[in-house]
This record gives sequence, structure tokens and C-alpha cells, in this order.
Amino acid sequence: MQEHFASLRAEFSNEIALLKKIEHRNLVQLLGYIDKRNERIVITEYVPNGTLREHLDGQRGLVLSFNQRLEIAIDVAHGLTYLHLYAGMLCHMFLLLSIKTV
Repeated sequence: MQEHFASLRAEFSNEIALLKKIEHRNLVQLLGYIDKRNERIVITEYVPNGTLREHLDGQRGLVLSFNQRLEIAIDVAHGLTYLHLYAGMLCHMFLLLSIKTV
């Protein structure tokens, strides 16, 4: 069992190292992570003005138009396409991690 956890921990570390190298204007830059006991904290660049979810939900007091939402969707698609081309299957892991934190 310990070997399995060690293997998963090494795999996670390798994936983070690869994702740290990815730079794209539609992706938040991954800076690193903290691994303490059974907790892993992903560290990303600071992006001012709130999260994408806050903007889409109107939590910032601004209601986005259909065209603004469409532009955001296209930008997200560009970022995911880049991840898929650059990092292959890692984009799916990263997307799942992002969804779990929202």
C-alpha cells in the first residue's frame, strides 16, 4: 500500500513539474505545490478581480453579455486545446483538479 501511495505522489510531482512549464495567455500559470502529510496545495499565479466563476455568476456586480460569455468560452477552449496539444492527457487531470476546487 505504501508503495502505491509513493508511486501516486511521484506521479503527481512529475505532472506538476510538467504543468509548471506550460505558458499560455488563457491559462493561469502554475507555480508549484506544497505537499504536507496527506494534503497537497496547488500554487498558481495571482489573478486580480476575482475568479472566472464569480464573473460568470455575476457575483462581482457585473452581468456579462452573451458575446462576453461566448468570448470567454472561446478563450477557455483555446487554453484547453493548448493543454491537450502540449501536455496530452495531463490536461484532463488538471481540469479535474480545477473543477474539484471550484
